[in-house]
Amino acid sequence: MRNFSDAAAVQHIIEVSPSLKDIFYACRWRGKDVSCQDLFQPVLTSEGLCFTTNTMAASEIIRQENVQQDYFYLNSSIPSKNWSLKGGYNSNEEDVYPKRGRGNGADTDLRVILKEHTIDRDGLCYGVNKGYKVYLQHPADMPQSSLYYYAALPEQTSSFAVKFSVTNTSDTLENYPPKIRQCYFPKERQLKYFRTYTPNNCRLECMSEYTFDSCGCVWFHMPHKDSSSICRELKRGCVIKALERYAAEESQPDSKVDKCQCLPLCIGIQYDAEVLKTKFDIHSLLNAMKVVYPEWYQNETDGEQGMSYTMIELYYKEPRYMSMRRSELFGLTDFLANCGGLLGLFLGFSFLSLVEIFYYCTLRLGCTLRKDTRT
Repeated sequence: MRNFSDAAAVQHIIEVSPSLKDIFYACRWRGKDVSCQDLFQPVLTSEGLCFTTNTMAASEIIRQENVQQDYFYLNSSIPSKNWSLKGGYNSNEEDVYPKRGRGNGADTDLRVILKEHTIDRDGLCYGVNKGYKVYLQHPADMPQSSLYYYAALPEQTSSFAVKFSVTNTSDTLENYPPKIRQCYFPKERQLKYFRTYTPNNCRLECMSEYTFDSCGCVWFHMPHKDSSSICRELKRGCVIKALERYAAEESQPDSKVDKCQCLPLCIGIQYDAEVLKTKFDIHSLLNAMKVVYPEWYQNETDGEQGMSYTMIELYYKEPRYMSMRRSELFGLTDFLANCGGLLGLFLGFSFLSLVEIFYYCTLRLGCTLRKDTRT
């Protein structure tokens, strides 16, 4: 039996996965109804096909010329506009991408209603992991699943109050090597499979190379140049062990993983969120709307039977954020100033004293020796 598969296996995963129309019921951005297909794009992760929003175009994240072309990793095509990884938004206009949230708290920025047929629930997994997993990541990151996620449970409203912290770095640190300052400036580090460097993109690339060296194949969501080197289920154990070894070696100096040097960005953003959950009973709302507006909702009864709905709201918790700045503790000027201050404090040293020392050690000594030799 073959241990490797090709793009056909990934196409089967995509075909049997729920489509965007199967999951999304309605979307709203800044108080206006919008098409969910315009907001969300499919992406391959370790858990299968997921959907992402506000992500940079795949051509801006992935080096398409270095990866296989038989199936997509990220199906996002909206290019960034009036925004850069280093400088952020360069204008106050609304016509920007990635989309910018508001900080006034007047209304949610994004509201999404998800749906599912209750008959499609699998009792083997639904009893433990219910609902949807929500991940927050930087727009330049290749969207991926991780152990840290937020749960949006069925028939509940999950309101995400997003917080973020910004880390800046002084331009004077560009003269230091990255290993000393422990970060990379944009465009300073180049990756093989990714056009945009972020620590998460670097780790994904390193895991892909490490898995291929260990198992001779990669998991279907990992970027690679050969689509015929996809690990099948028989290789799952090898992939899991390879990822465990990767995690163990990541903190060991001078290891193969440590050579990846996936340092953070010198100008980075970290996202976090607080979640408030309340009951979401859309059936009661629709029944009330049918009574008030029967001509609008006369054909909606049959379509709502056997459906479960979940609402997700997202907004910024505070209009301001905490910014940290990385800079050198002592520069050359600071070092000389401190040396001069210490010498002046403990030795009574001055530049006039330096001239006197030079005089007594050279001219005065020479004159004395010359006078002694004549006598």
